[in-house]
Amino acid sequence: TFQNSTIENSYISANVWGIYDVNPENVIINNDTISANIFGIDFDGNAINNYIENSNVNANIFGIKINNGNNNYIENNIINANIFGINLGSSGNTINNDTIYVGSVFGLYESSPNNISNVVTYGGIFGLYIVGNATNISSYNSQLGISINGQGYIQNLTVSTGSIDISYNGNAFINYASGYPSTVNPGNGITYNYAEGILLIGSPTANITFINVPSATSYVVEKIVGGIGNVISTNTTFSPSGFGVYALYYS
Repeated sequence: TFQNSTIENSYISANVWGIYDVNPENVIINNDTISANIFGIDFDGNAINNYIENSNVNANIFGIKINNGNNNYIENNIINANIFGINLGSSGNTINNDTIYVGSVFGLYESSPNNISNVVTYGGIFGLYIVGNATNISSYNSQLGISINGQGYIQNLTVSTGSIDISYNGNAFINYASGYPSTVNPGNGITYNYAEGILLIGSPTANITFINVPSATSYVVEKIVGGIGNVISTNTTFSPSGFGVYALYYS
């Protein structure tokens, strides 16, 4: 149990815990390599005002785990080949400018809202499991994509594979999601090109907006699972209604 301390420029490998601290406060973990442990960095008890930054956290079961507490900062880290990349059990923390690579079941998992920005995940089953606000988040090559839950505001979301599972009260702004058809004939003789789509689970009350799409003369959102030709919006913002694959077509 240590507080008001700094651990930096260290290499910690092949233990049960890389770094384990109960009730940490004002602890700085900087420029460390934490590798091949069961728990890479584990803050237990009530963690307040701690920094995990500029570190490599590799091949652990839990890369970075914070059970409880607030005002903790996880910034500028490379997190690779962990089962859980970052696992947060409390709110009021900041996760910024972190890159999470393959090997994760969850790249980033949170059960309460936190301040999340500039986080990129590669691979895993779920790239991101988000509750609350997030800005500039991306998931590439995960099996199931992203799960967004709770309420808040998602700004600039990019997904390359899988789906976007939304059960959410708020606004989500979708940059790109691949794996959807490039053309579709909605049944009225008009063909739209360049589909970008999302999968909705449940009946969210959020408004969904596609952004950063090329300039076009027309935009149509269709529910392509649950009735082809079901045009529900003629612009890039729409209010979804229940389960389905919704795609934005523009030409």
